[in-house]
Amino acid sequence: MRAVINGDAKITKSASTVHRELAEGGGVLLNLESGSYYSINPIGLLVWDLIADGCTFDELVSQLRFRVADPPVELDADIREFLGELEHRRLIEVGG
Repeated sequence: MRAVINGDAKITKSASTVHRELAEGGGVLLNLESGSYYSINPIGLLVWDLIADGCTFDELVSQLRFRVADPPVELDADIREFLGELEHRRLIEVGG
């Protein structure tokens, strides 16, 4: 079971991850160490862009609520789950 990501947890991209935006929307993340690809939808790409310089979970969710039209009530839980998957695949690092 993965640890719950706290609001003040710092989210950063892994140094071994690169991404490519796709013309039809969304994108693909590539872990250079494992060679594994992970496709992301347009919201996932926005998350990826927002963590470019690192941010806390609370900062990320606040920015998403501001930028996404009619965000779902369960946005926090959805983003925690998404980030947990990215962390599991070693595409991001979650600290503190």
